[in-house]
Amino acid sequence: MDRNLFRNFLKRSKSRRVRSIQEWAEDVVIIPTGPYAGRKFKLSRQPFAQLLYREFSNPHWHEYAITGPTQTGKSFLGFALPVVWTLCEKKEDAIIAGPTMEILADKFKRDIVPIMESSGYGHLIPRKGGGSKGGTPTRIDLTNGSVLKLMSFEGGDKSKASFTCSNIFMTEVDGAKVSTTSDEANPLEQIKGRARATERAERFILYECTVSHEEGHIWQLTQHKGSAARIVLQCPACSEYVTPERDNLKGWDQAKNEIQAEEMTHWHCPKCDAPWTEQQRKDANATSTIVHRGQEIDKEGRITGQLPETRICRFRW
Repeated sequence: MDRNLFRNFLKRSKSRRVRSIQEWAEDVVIIPTGPYAGRKFKLSRQPFAQLLYREFSNPHWHEYAITGPTQTGKSFLGFALPVVWTLCEKKEDAIIAGPTMEILADKFKRDIVPIMESSGYGHLIPRKGGGSKGGTPTRIDLTNGSVLKLMSFEGGDKSKASFTCSNIFMTEVDGAKVSTTSDEANPLEQIKGRARATERAERFILYECTVSHEEGHIWQLTQHKGSAARIVLQCPACSEYVTPERDNLKGWDQAKNEIQAEEMTHWHCPKCDAPWTEQQRKDANATSTIVHRGQEIDKEGRITGQLPETRICRFRW
């Protein structure tokens, strides 16, 4: 056998290394819109994103329930980027699900396609067939062989049973109404069922939404069914790791106008009540970490306790 031909054969026979979502995002992704448009994506710009993407690579979790304030990149970080990573880096099929097919088609056009085009994957978008000319497609076949299937929460059981997949991404999940006619009842469970044919360890199921009310799907997932994770920051005054909430933002109620509110408002430590300067707040966020239900963290940053006995990672910022 020709030696060069044999070397080429060996080279091509090696399996391709799939980068983790953290590696891939910072290696490849160019931000398509907004104040950082045209620049390389960096997880460090939003410290909580580093923690989220670290959890994405933890084999303990198979499902992720993600929520955060509006206009903080939730759909970009917790929906669009994982979809593009699955389709383009892993080269695997994916299901995206949402309240209506029109919303999903808009998500594909406005959130997913711009990332693909700005990050060197524009050639994978089909030139004919579903997804090539707008409209409301139900299936999009990329030119690398991976398939994106769109599923509405509104559809009946049969419409959700036609496609099996281990990668499922659900957005605006509070828009899913519990059915009174289906035996399976919950549209989220119906769509999640598309992954039952795959090994549990291979599943990557994601729920993303802004909290609308306490009875909503995302609040139930993040408060009662998941790992109840919380982001902890070290207080510069007492060195305790704490999780500031809305009640710890103080001073604004004493202000007479917007300018005074900006000057008088500070985050306060939930433990010692010390006010944080803006620089201290930034520093604390830059060194933040995450603990799950049943875990504790000491002043040295040592985390004790096992991960909770659930496969759903709750991530809220």
